[in-house]
Amino acid sequence: MSHTYNSVIWGPSLAGISKAIALKKQGLHVLLAGKFGFPGGKSCESLSVLFNEEDFQTDEVLQQILENVRSQRFGILYQSRSSILLHPEALKRACWQVLNENDVPLLFHVIPTRVSDHGDEKELALFGREGEISIYSQNIFDFSQGRNLNELNGIDGKRTLIINSFVSDRLPPSIPGFHIKQQIETPIGQYISFSVRHIQAADVDQVFNRELDRFSIEAWKKYKARVRMIPVYPEVLREL
Repeated sequence: MSHTYNSVIWGPSLAGISKAIALKKQGLHVLLAGKFGFPGGKSCESLSVLFNEEDFQTDEVLQQILENVRSQRFGILYQSRSSILLHPEALKRACWQVLNENDVPLLFHVIPTRVSDHGDEKELALFGREGEISIYSQNIFDFSQGRNLNELNGIDGKRTLIINSFVSDRLPPSIPGFHIKQQIETPIGQYISFSVRHIQAADVDQVFNRELDRFSIEAWKKYKARVRMIPVYPEVLREL
């Protein structure tokens, strides 16, 4: 199965959504594609929803997304002079809203397998429920935030994982065996982040699932804090 577009954007992050809408307004045939079944990139996939509010003032699309979040109950979970914490589900809905309003299609539940050059156009091969899909386009933009296309030919090096979640009750500032980065009290529970360092790139998925399970068990057994919201993927930072 193959399809042709003027531009394809891999990774429906906030920046990817903004880019897709900008290209759509230029009259181009645009496709936005991603691994998970919702837009928002790592903000929604990894619950990486603590922002500097100025991040949303850089362009009109991001401003609209933030306005859509504000209009929802519990859309804003915490705000200070320098930062703002958004509800991940509110952010998903806000992203869907701007995509629908601008008629930008999102192909999700696909995994990239290769990128090839074919003269004046490029091919992005994606694997999904219906098998392999070939997407042909003059331009392929990568906004994937950690699972980028240039790693398809082999991944190496070490990574730091940031695992974010919401828990029902307050946890202590220090938890043995975990490197706690931040804790914020919100109307839906405590937002907490911890890091895991020096992970081989090929082991990211395995370590993420193991550490998230370990954290969930520890929080409940020792502190009776139930994990209310978990990420589908960690934040992944490349170590130098």
